Amino acid sequence: MPMREECKHFQSRTYDSGEVARFCVLDLAPDAPWKCPENCPSYAPRYADVGWDHGSLIEVLDRAATARRALSRRAPPPEELAQVRIPVLDEEGAIAAVTTLASALGINIFDMEIAHSVEGDRGVLVLVIDAASAPAFSAALAERGHRSGVTPIGTVR
Repeated sequence: MPMREECKHFQSRTYDSGEVARFCVLDLAPDAPWKCPENCPSYAPRYADVGWDHGSLIEVLDRAATARRALSRRAPPPEELAQVRIPVLDEEGAIAAVTTLASALGINIFDMEIAHSVEGDRGVLVLVIDAASAPAFSAALAERGHRSGVTPIGTVR
């Protein structure tokens, strides 16, 4: 089977000589690295093409610095923040559903962490939000079938 360029495991590199290497990063066909194995069990379509700008690294870093400066300067003091822990299944859209709910409620997420075990099918999404918004967010999560735990930041160790 020819190389599937739409697979998320496909990579292409162009060397100074002009030679182009096209391969699967999983190396599932070592005898023919330019081909995908028939009925590859690891085939996964790429959901987004990030459209990288291949300009200089300095240009990319300058754009990132400009975007960073446009962000909110400061989070509230720790005593005004709360940590919300939400168990989530390891499935497409699980994190988006929670963060979209926060956005719909006008809640800013100051920090986010995902604690995930490779052995399991779930993880814990940890969000830091304004403590005053935490009860309403927790209630809205419960209405949608999500459990959550809220801890004021001042008590998190």
